[in-house]
Amino acid sequence: MTADLAAPLLRLAPQHRVRVWGGQRLATADPPIGEAWVAYDGSVVVGGPWDGITLERVAEAAPEWLLGPDVIGRAGVRVPLLVKFLDTGDWLSVQVHPTDADAERLVGPGELGKTEAWHVIEADPASVGRVGVHRGTTAETLASAIRNGNVLDLLVPHAFQPGQTVLVPAGTLHTIGPGVLLYEVQQASDATFRAWDWDRPAAPDRPLHLEQAIAAADVAGAMVVCPPPDLRGTAGTTVARCDAFVLDLLQIEDVPLRGDTAGRSFKMLTVVGGRCRVATDEAAVELEARETVLVAAGTGPYRIAPLAGSARVLRASVPS
Repeated sequence: MTADLAAPLLRLAPQHRVRVWGGQRLATADPPIGEAWVAYDGSVVVGGPWDGITLERVAEAAPEWLLGPDVIGRAGVRVPLLVKFLDTGDWLSVQVHPTDADAERLVGPGELGKTEAWHVIEADPASVGRVGVHRGTTAETLASAIRNGNVLDLLVPHAFQPGQTVLVPAGTLHTIGPGVLLYEVQQASDATFRAWDWDRPAAPDRPLHLEQAIAAADVAGAMVVCPPPDLRGTAGTTVARCDAFVLDLLQIEDVPLRGDTAGRSFKMLTVVGGRCRVATDEAAVELEARETVLVAAGTGPYRIAPLAGSARVLRASVPS
């Protein structure tokens, strides 16, 4: 790779997805927009020497520089994370994502499972979800409930609160209700098994997967909730961690926040509050709310500064 292609900061264009349960906060549209995919291997770079090129192609051309050895050693030459925003105008299906092993078995060779984490940006006062099954539920009881269409009765209610982060391990049955805008980071997989879909009319693009859901569901699966942290000044804290990713919440106020890829792994920076400027010694980008920049693994030190007042940024990366 030539030096002129080693742009350290790659701004990414969001891609909207129509969903039957979508709302109007990401875009005013009919049919509604439920998701905005803001960072994954199909993301298109905006500006700079890689303008118009997908991250997948950049990774193929410059794997060590873009991804770093921590990523390549775990996932090969691919972007193993997907970051998106979800806007719920109605209930999502009751669904479960497989583990890596179950994805290989139930979907096909080379398929990844899907552990995910949600960071709540906005939530109406009555917004709730259901995550995991009640303690004492047996696999036999769960299988019967899924086959008979009453699985909702077994799920644990959860009230959403802005600033809260919820880690949902693969194998955990879940659904999200209306009135929530959230950020989600997940393994780069779309393996989803629907156990129930609120009696919506059957559609070819929304089939139920009852037997796969039974095979993938873990009655011991449970969410891990991180309440809104009390950050003061310029500070950061880890709000979700698992084998697939680390998610940090960064607050930038009085002084810039400094980070360093150390040449090990890319960092996906997504603004969830305010506006900010991400800079290295060679380049800088200014980001509005809900915009994302990927800091390449080969970048090294970088800085995040607010453009006015304060800014909040979520940083997703692959653990060492």
